[in-house]
Amino acid sequence: MFFFVQQEWNHSKSPASLYELTTPSALERQGNFTDARNSAGQLQTILDPNNGKAPFPGNIIPQSRWNSYGAAILNWLPQPNTAPTTLYNWISQVPASTPQFDEVYKADYNITDKLRFSFRLIRSHSTTVNPYGGLASTNVLAEDNIISPTGAWGVNANLVYMFSPTLTNEFVYGDTRNYLPVNAPTGSSPYLTANATGLKIPQLYPNADQAGGYMVPNISIGTLVPTATNNLLANSIGNGNSAFSAWGSLPYANENPTINFTDNVTKITGAHMIKAGFFFETATKVQSPYADTPGTLMFDQDSQNPGDTGWPYANALLGNYRAFTQISKYEVANYKYNQTEWYVQDTWKARPNLTLNYGIRFSLMGPLYETGNLVSSFVPSAFDPKQAVTLYQPTLVNGARMALNPITGQTAPSAFIGAIAAGNINNGMVQQGTNGEPNGLTQSRGPQYGPRFGFAWTPAGAGGKTVIRAGAGVFYERIQGNYIFYQITNPPVLRESQIWYGNINNIATTGQTYFPVNVGGVAGDGHLPTVYHYNFGMQRQLPLGILADVSYAGSQSRHGTLLVPFNDAPFGSAWLPQNQDPTKCPNISTCNLNGDNAQPVSFYRPYVGYNGSAGGGSGSAANAQGALYDFGASANYNALQASFNRRMSRTFQMGVAYTWSKALGVQSSTTNLPMYTNLRQGMYGPLSFDRTQSLTINYLYNVPSGARKGTFLDNPVGRLVLEGWQVSGITSITGGAPANVTYSVSSGGSTVSGTQLNREITGSEDVAPRPVFTCNPMANAGTTMGFVNANCFGAAPKGSQGIDSGFDRLRGPGYNNWDVSIFKKIQYMHSESKYIQLRLEMFNAPNHTEWSTFNTSATISAATGQVLNTPTALGGTGGRFGFRRPEHGTHQQPEDPPDRRRAVLLMWAALSGLSAHSRDPRHRESGSGCPICDWS
Repeated sequence: MFFFVQQEWNHSKSPASLYELTTPSALERQGNFTDARNSAGQLQTILDPNNGKAPFPGNIIPQSRWNSYGAAILNWLPQPNTAPTTLYNWISQVPASTPQFDEVYKADYNITDKLRFSFRLIRSHSTTVNPYGGLASTNVLAEDNIISPTGAWGVNANLVYMFSPTLTNEFVYGDTRNYLPVNAPTGSSPYLTANATGLKIPQLYPNADQAGGYMVPNISIGTLVPTATNNLLANSIGNGNSAFSAWGSLPYANENPTINFTDNVTKITGAHMIKAGFFFETATKVQSPYADTPGTLMFDQDSQNPGDTGWPYANALLGNYRAFTQISKYEVANYKYNQTEWYVQDTWKARPNLTLNYGIRFSLMGPLYETGNLVSSFVPSAFDPKQAVTLYQPTLVNGARMALNPITGQTAPSAFIGAIAAGNINNGMVQQGTNGEPNGLTQSRGPQYGPRFGFAWTPAGAGGKTVIRAGAGVFYERIQGNYIFYQITNPPVLRESQIWYGNINNIATTGQTYFPVNVGGVAGDGHLPTVYHYNFGMQRQLPLGILADVSYAGSQSRHGTLLVPFNDAPFGSAWLPQNQDPTKCPNISTCNLNGDNAQPVSFYRPYVGYNGSAGGGSGSAANAQGALYDFGASANYNALQASFNRRMSRTFQMGVAYTWSKALGVQSSTTNLPMYTNLRQGMYGPLSFDRTQSLTINYLYNVPSGARKGTFLDNPVGRLVLEGWQVSGITSITGGAPANVTYSVSSGGSTVSGTQLNREITGSEDVAPRPVFTCNPMANAGTTMGFVNANCFGAAPKGSQGIDSGFDRLRGPGYNNWDVSIFKKIQYMHSESKYIQLRLEMFNAPNHTEWSTFNTSATISAATGQVLNTPTALGGTGGRFGFRRPEHGTHQQPEDPPDRRRAVLLMWAALSGLSAHSRDPRHRESGSGCPICDWS
């Protein structure tokens, strides 16, 4: 029996960013705003909403007008703690603490000659103490520590029984768990309303906040109050980063237990080694969504707000908010899947010089689903146009822009433009477990079949120096869980409600307003991502102890995930007369239909009531807004791989690996795609990780002694200086990453970019035009001042559909790195085993700059069609790193002093070997060249 125990403790503290903010002054807490100034130092006039917006006398709000909740909010915010400047009067920089305890327990026990048992337990747990919050919940106030007891552990047990010398059974049990919770504040925390005098603020959904004692709502002050840096947090309704906190669902749950069983039986009979087995796994993901359960109060300055004073802290003192938002309830989702696989394979020594490996694997991968049916998805076919919502329209009332309810004819402040006036707010949404909707909202595909085959052949017989190997197989994979984790935030399960232009006292009794929301969905076919791998190669023993390996490796990927937009604005929709804003174009016949006068895009999306990819966020895989997870992605990889290795012979060993490859597909990662009419034409090209050529060289040279016996240098001094030297290194040279160029247009002293450029050129808020290539941008270029030819780029014409140039058709700078080590061994006491070693290790030994990319954002003149923002040195307006100029990455900067760029390490150490290899990182290769030789 053998056992091993290891325990390790460490404690780290990490500094936070410096927060420099403006909190309410002592005078402002008393209603005196005589020194309320914006970042430009301009004194702000405090307006009285109850007196026709006339100024409060002396900029002082009398105590009789204070709202008790508002006064409590000002007093709850931290007092200024530093000498005031025009930008801040309060600073904070409190480190986070992370004590960590890691442990390993291992035991191996030969119970009998035929029965062996092994056990391993690895456990890591830490308690992060962060005053600025954790996952799902952050703040900038640092008034109390937020505790995150995170960690993971894994158990592996292995039992092997040998029935006979030719029959063996192996059983493996695995149990892993990781957890990333964030505790809600407890005890005397100032974040709890129980400990914050007067801050038991009314809420739309009192039961949504599950933190003990209920939390103080998130407070947002807008961008008028100055800050030294953009340290405040994003709120849910615009106005930039302007919130003191962004508390989500606390306590935050995040745990992922996974249990699996594997059993393999191996039987050797004659020239066959037959192996069969099964694998079963069940996994659970317990997670609460990132949701605004305590609510958010926004006191931003807004001239349309009838209760606005012109200064956020004065708004707060009166209790008058611009908006209040809150998610409808607190939920903890419990996601689960079961997976069963079984296989049979045979390794057949058909001849002394030929080995065949063949078999088949069956995979039954059930969909990931939520056990309580808490997920929902948008299904276009379920959308009923007769139940579509009607939105508040823009209108002019006495020259002022207002919102018009087209059903009742009533008007409201302009902030309500685009709000839902009537209709089915859940139109097109389907929920798991209702009306026959399957688990996970996708169909189970049933058993999938994965045949695999490989061989190894020595043409000249068993003792030959040439081996030919080949293999092919079909592999299936489960998609990552985000596609369903974020479906819980879709209505009708959860919905964020908003109240506009009100007073804190009336939150609980005010009717909420609904706006178009971000929703996503998943295609119901439930295809599994499938990869077809194949390879063919030859190994040859060459003279001088060199082993050559030349092979072809390829793969075809099918049914990968895509985020396909379902609610992007159609091409040209921003130019249609019926989509123009009547407050900008009262007379359509004289209106400029270039897209600048269009209504907000929510009015003319295909499914009104829901946002699209440009409607309210990033459109990333995290939220999949306005898009459906589809299983139509494809990709392919083809590579010539060659390596030559010379093992240590006397004084020298060396290895060279070269790969010439191409990775092509329609998407490198799961993010929202544009609404292209031809997806292949619009997106097919080199993937982001494609590197056409890659060369790696490793070497180790034991320098012969210069103090040869019998020479005048053969003495203690000569041997000390000239013996024991060794040089080693790794050289890596790769081609550049694919790159795309985006552009904006300079016209009349202003710049047109983003969604405005989209509306003007493609007529769709969501689809950006690409620059037109008038020649090959990579030809006769590649210098540090002009990595690409700027004269080859032009603006796309109106009517573009975003495919004016190919995707990823350009290449960034390559990578060229030389790491060199020089070792000197000094023996003492006349013993080979006793020595001191000095090491000189140089990373990027030539000390050259490694460029990460080049400036890919062009500004094109509307008048001349030329790129304007080339580097200043070339007469452009782009500054030092203008368009087409390479940019520094994480590598050495040329202006740094040499002693900072070259890492030189002198240390006591023992000699360690060096190696390098070049492989396709997306699949493992077995020693025989067969992808199925290790299935267990």
